Amino acid sequence: MIIDHVGAIFFPELTILRLIGRIAFPLYCFLLVDAYINIKGDKKRVFKYAICLLLFAIISELPYDLFFHDKMIFLRRQNVLFDLLLGLLFLVAYDHTKENKAYKFIVVYLYIMLSFCLFVNYSIYGAVLIFGLYLYRKNSNLNILIITMLSFMTIQFIPELINYYKEPTVSINNFLIKQSILVGVLVSILPIMNFNGLRGKYNKIIKYFFYIAYPLHIIILLLIKKGI
Repeated sequence: MIIDHVGAIFFPELTILRLIGRIAFPLYCFLLVDAYINIKGDKKRVFKYAICLLLFAIISELPYDLFFHDKMIFLRRQNVLFDLLLGLLFLVAYDHTKENKAYKFIVVYLYIMLSFCLFVNYSIYGAVLIFGLYLYRKNSNLNILIITMLSFMTIQFIPELINYYKEPTVSINNFLIKQSILVGVLVSILPIMNFNGLRGKYNKIIKYFFYIAYPLHIIILLLIKKGI
């Protein structure tokens, strides 16, 4: 993730940095899904998880907007913690929906539409990814994982391709090189499919370090960008 952000702002010509960075989001989504599955029987823990995501999403938003958009408030794109928060709320709603395909479909549809309308970072394709990883984690079916990842990549690539043909600003070779960062998504399949289902030793310091690391690294990169 940090490598991705460094590449996006400071070295946009180095595709390899963005490619490596693409590995991060699917792993975060998988960890979100796994955490939810392990705590969903405890409403207090689920609520606390949601509050932590909300708190750090709010803390991160100002430095995120300044770093990526040079504005204190930019409503048309939110930081990735909002994707994870919305994904968690969706999983709760999906699990508490009656075992009826029509109801389940409505919940999934609303989740995808909210992901688009609320301008979360990964929009619709992030929603597809979290839902697909949830199905995979419950069924351990490799086909679901592969289809999910390919769908995640395709949904991102097609709009970019359409926009390119509408208004080509670079050569097709440069365009394809830029889009090759999506290959990093496939790399994330390896650790996900080899996950043994066992949770590591709980450590509160490490847990909150990863929460703090998100806004902290953006603030540090923002200060570097501004030359402070």
